Amino acid sequence: MAVCKGADLIEIAIAFHQDKRSKVESWLSDKTLFEIDDQLALKLHETDAEHWAVVIPPFVLIQAT
Repeated sequence: MAVCKGADLIEIAIAFHQDKRSKVESWLSDKTLFEIDDQLALKLHETDAEHWAVVIPPFVLIQAT
């Protein structure tokens, strides 16, 4: 999952950890939080972009630096 630039990655990670479903659904609906498709993953790999990452099993949240 990716977190848009400017959003609070740690706040989102804590919401995942605490199972704050309504917050996560809100971020998904306003695109603050979104799934990474194969095309975007390839682009991130090819550009060697730097990211912050937090692992909240089974999720990995990333955000561009």
